[in-house]
Amino acid sequence: MTTDDPVPADLLLLRERRRRMTAASARVGPVVDTGAGAEPLLLESDAIVEGFGTEEPPAGDAGLHLYRPLSTVTLAQMTWTGAIDHATLQTAIACAPIAEHGFAISTGWFAKVAMAGAAPASGEPALYVLLPAPDFELIESAAAMRAGPAAENLVLAALLPSTIVGADASTVDAAAVVLTTYRRASLVVGWLEAVGGDGGADATSRRDEAAAAVMSMLRALLGEA
Repeated sequence: MTTDDPVPADLLLLRERRRRMTAASARVGPVVDTGAGAEPLLLESDAIVEGFGTEEPPAGDAGLHLYRPLSTVTLAQMTWTGAIDHATLQTAIACAPIAEHGFAISTGWFAKVAMAGAAPASGEPALYVLLPAPDFELIESAAAMRAGPAAENLVLAALLPSTIVGADASTVDAAAVVLTTYRRASLVVGWLEAVGGDGGADATSRRDEAAAAVMSMLRALLGEA
């Protein structure tokens, strides 16, 4: 590769991930597994981290806890056949009250979204994700530089749930795997679109497969099957 050749999107992701891991190690020491609630944004495009490992937010920073009560979720607008409308699906399950189209991203956007939402009542099942500060700050920066559909897709992917809270253990365990897989696949596509303009056939195919599993799981859980 010459100095004039464009850097591949996956290499850019790896470089950014390596930079963030180095910075995090300097602040808080080794990465700690904290469960399914918090997960790294670039995990599936990253050869450094494998499996379902998660990151602990920096000391003194609990990150943003985002919820979507299951009572407010419906997939009635989604069809079983044809291409999956990821924007509609993600808007339906995103852990934040956002408009379906046309939202502008700037510094502090995620914090404002978190304040607009609310934790569910005690014992009420809800979709959930924890966004560590380095993650949402990085996305705000990337989205601000590339306004438009690519930025919106990246933000929606970040707001996707990684688990369910307030449900029985077996439901939580099963849902966490399905939801985390879709969130990771969507983040990979979102980052590839943000840095390169194309999500890639393999990445979009994995996202479609993960979306089908999410729809099947949620429809059964919601009684919409």
